[in-house]
Amino acid sequence: MNLLESFLYRSVLDLPIRRKYRTYNLVNLANNELHHPLLEQLQSKIVRHIPGWVYSSYPSWPPVVEKLGKVYALSPEQILLTAGSDDAYKLLTDALYLEQGTIVTQAPNYEQLFIYAQLRRRSVETVRFRVGDGFSMKELIDAQANRRVAVFVSNPNGPTGSEFSPNEMEELVMATAHSGNILVIDEAYIDFSEYDHLEFVRRWSHVIVVRSFSKGFALAGMRLAMVIADATMIDYLLRWNMSSSVSATTQRVVAEMLDQLDVIKTVHKEIRAVRERFSEVLSRSASGLNPLATGGNFVPIQCKRNGIAETLCSALRESGFLIRNLSDIAEMPRCVRVTVGEEYVMDEVLKVLVSVSS
Repeated sequence: MNLLESFLYRSVLDLPIRRKYRTYNLVNLANNELHHPLLEQLQSKIVRHIPGWVYSSYPSWPPVVEKLGKVYALSPEQILLTAGSDDAYKLLTDALYLEQGTIVTQAPNYEQLFIYAQLRRRSVETVRFRVGDGFSMKELIDAQANRRVAVFVSNPNGPTGSEFSPNEMEELVMATAHSGNILVIDEAYIDFSEYDHLEFVRRWSHVIVVRSFSKGFALAGMRLAMVIADATMIDYLLRWNMSSSVSATTQRVVAEMLDQLDVIKTVHKEIRAVRERFSEVLSRSASGLNPLATGGNFVPIQCKRNGIAETLCSALRESGFLIRNLSDIAEMPRCVRVTVGEEYVMDEVLKVLVSVSS
């Protein structure tokens, strides 16, 4: 072993390297990014008017945090900004003290959670998704009972789209409080759902919400999320994140987009309507494709026959569309996932799906 290798954790070398490579000649309906002309026009206008000193100055986060607090009816002391939810997951898996290092979560869930847990030598126990039934709240509550763990839940869940109801989430909040456990709720897709979880943060000190701006605000490239929690928890987390990782440019763009929430909410409403129409048309077709219930800006689809998922991905790629094959996820056999775009885009996707699978 040479000198360099003596400083490396050997177990880390077994982990996959994940880098996103963009294919620019295809319409990307694989990554759940939000692309819409109204938002692109709004963002272009904002960026054109950002003064040069913003780019050359270190970020000052209090102004945008105060604005976020007003918009979401939160105290600024309850908000911490991170460079996307990815950064928030790193922060939380680092900072939360767990005597036995155990995390309880869904499977599947945000894939980087499992990587970060392994890097930090946290064990992960999962409650598994069942196509047609979703996740069992009873199993999740039982998995955390009578021991000290951190529970990570995404609701709506990616990549399944499955949602727990408000009553189920209330049960989980109360159960984790009774067990003395931390509950982290990832709201990456909340803008395409019917309710959020901020009221839990206002009422319970053990609840942490992670809200990304990648999906709902179409800012995946600018990397912004906020960790929302009791002020005491945020005060603690700030000690792990003392130098803000969020750029001044990102903060400026978000601050100005918050003044245009009516435009943003119009886009959310449109995406939800297109999602429902797409699923309904596909369900009525004789394609043998089963769209799963979803609360995200995407539709998971289960194929009734083996081998069709790869065929669909290939056919759509030849037609200029990129979707994600989920068949490698054990809990989602024969499934693909299609990000919801504008209605004319989804009509073209429907034509290919029905034609190939019928």
